Amino acid sequence: HIRTPALVIHAKDDPMVPGYTVEPFLADRSPSVEVAWAERGGHVGFVEGPGRGAWEETWATQQALAFLAG
Repeated sequence: HIRTPALVIHAKDDPMVPGYTVEPFLADRSPSVEVAWAERGGHVGFVEGPGRGAWEETWATQQALAFLAG
């Protein structure tokens, strides 16, 4: 019943909260909720390699910034 625009970023391969366990709860989500699925990313691990840029300029970060810009 969320009315404020929200973004859910989730990795399908999350070992602690697998994507298949989340999908049913998102099926009837509010129109205000957008979902961005990553095939890989683990549990809060959307890292794209070694080095500072790989932690700061990730797919998840790009998704969040695009959402906030919209």
